[in-house]
Amino acid sequence: MATALTDPVSAAAYRAAVGKLLLANFAHWERMNPAEFVEKKVRMPGEHGSTRPWRFDFFPPQREMFNEIFNPRNREVVFKMASRLTKTMTVLGAIGYCIAEAPRKILVMWPEDRGQRRMV
Repeated sequence: MATALTDPVSAAAYRAAVGKLLLANFAHWERMNPAEFVEKKVRMPGEHGSTRPWRFDFFPPQREMFNEIFNPRNREVVFKMASRLTKTMTVLGAIGYCIAEAPRKILVMWPEDRGQRRMV
């Protein structure tokens, strides 16, 4: 059962609170470019349970590979790299960007744990 706000101070405070929520939820939105999004939002696991910001400085050619994921001329992007060069974080950053900034259909395939050629 809802009660009406008869007190003018409470009604004004309620209207102000609702107004702030509306402004926050419907604020102007500008889409970040993918590389900027990853460097600002994605965090990597660090030592002892800490996290650190993601940077392309670890392996600079990866920035170009990451940007190719979002190149409209490409229909498919395949990463063939040495192990332990942050491929997984790059793909997770791209998925995060697609979810947060540019919703679209995506397909990601990972090999099975046993290292077989069949893709799941």
